[in-house]
Amino acid sequence: MGQQGENHLMTTAPTPLSTEQRTWLAAQLRAQLQALDRQVHEHQAGQTRVEYAAELLNQEEGARPQHDADREIALERADREQMTLGVISQALARIDDPAFGLCEDCEEPIAWGRLQLEPWALRCVACESAREGRTVHHKL
Repeated sequence: MGQQGENHLMTTAPTPLSTEQRTWLAAQLRAQLQALDRQVHEHQAGQTRVEYAAELLNQEEGARPQHDADREIALERADREQMTLGVISQALARIDDPAFGLCEDCEEPIAWGRLQLEPWALRCVACESAREGRTVHHKL
């Protein structure tokens, strides 16, 4: 390869994903975002998180221990749904960044299979496991 071709390779940022893969991931993220939006709307009956929490707190007291447990579960679900909406939205905002699909820690490409399962993944399995305090054992 000539020097001009080598210089071109040196200045081009590494892109681990093809255009088709990015398009597929973006479609998956949008579909998940829409599905989760519908789910949140159903669970919260169109209310904001604060309105929903207030309604749960003001429900009839009936069986107090069961009511408290149900309320806690509903609020945890609402929090988890809101967090997931944020993660998916952030991934959609990054999808066109050349670094999308590269591990934030080691900068190596995140495995395609991992991205298919979790298009919002920020780290490869090894770095995510290390971050969570686990070690990954690979079979040879």
